[in-house]
Amino acid sequence: GKQSFALWNSLLGGIFVGSHAYLNGRYFSELGAYNEAWLKSFRFLLGFLIYELGFLLTVHSENLLKNLRPKSVVTDATNRYKIPHGGGFEYVTNPQYLGEIMAWFGFVIYTSSPTALPVLLITLANLVPRSFENHKWYLKKFKDYPKSRKVLIPFIL
Repeated sequence: GKQSFALWNSLLGGIFVGSHAYLNGRYFSELGAYNEAWLKSFRFLLGFLIYELGFLLTVHSENLLKNLRPKSVVTDATNRYKIPHGGGFEYVTNPQYLGEIMAWFGFVIYTSSPTALPVLLITLANLVPRSFENHKWYLKKFKDYPKSRKVLIPFIL
């Protein structure tokens, strides 16, 4: 049932995150060539900037979602869901997913680590389809959903 599915997903997630942490730690401590020059390189600075912008977009977007409904108000089923507005939500349905993708993309760039790429690819495989499903759900649920709002990439997709 649902419990075994959740347990299985948690177990697989834990194995993946643990493996990722180990492989990155090993790469950073033993295999990578990270020094002061690397910290000043264009690649590091660009990747870190993309990472930070993605992180900030994720945190801001999650905060907007969290505050859609006041905690003190009990909502009935017809008023349970709302259209998010503000920040990245003015451009895309899923700015929190865009932020996470940006963060991992920046991480791949600034670390130049082959161990980072699989995480980006798994993130894309997970969040891109979910973004399309969320967008479809909002369009179906809300007749007044902003038609100009894209799925995941502002002005493009």
